[in-house]
Amino acid sequence: LGWAQFQQYSQVHFMMYHLTICDTDLMEGISSSMVARVSTAYDCLGLPQHLYNRFLIWLDAKCSEIDSGMLCTWSESVNANSLPTLSFQLSEGGHVFKLALSSLINPFSANAMCVEEVTGTDIIMGAMALQNFYTVVDFTTRRIALQQKSTFAIAPDHATCPDRATCHGDQTYFS
Repeated sequence: LGWAQFQQYSQVHFMMYHLTICDTDLMEGISSSMVARVSTAYDCLGLPQHLYNRFLIWLDAKCSEIDSGMLCTWSESVNANSLPTLSFQLSEGGHVFKLALSSLINPFSANAMCVEEVTGTDIIMGAMALQNFYTVVDFTTRRIALQQKSTFAIAPDHATCPDRATCHGDQTYFS
């Protein structure tokens, strides 16, 4: 069980540290943490543009624009339970929580994922993302607690991750 303090907002916000996929910190070069907002009125995992673009690099996904935003799908040959996981912490050096990407599969399209680019700088933990955790919100002490559920298959950290690009000479790898 991991606890985090609310931030000074009227909604439930917490600091999310080191959002990672395929052993790569999506926040690298930006910050070690970002504000995450809990919203059960929102279905998906919402990522600000800079994190969303970095996230898409790690999926063999094809994205197309639709009325409500972008729809990204992956090859039908990929087993959803072998999709990589996102991991994060509630504090620097704290417990690592894992969010199974297979839990974000759109129920209306078997190979589409409910991860969306959002405006602003907050990460949004919608209902589908929150179903990975038991969640306790203590409004008196302004804290939130998460406990990992075992409902979804957590694939190994390197499942279906593409190989990192090879750097040559003075090149530096950055995703």
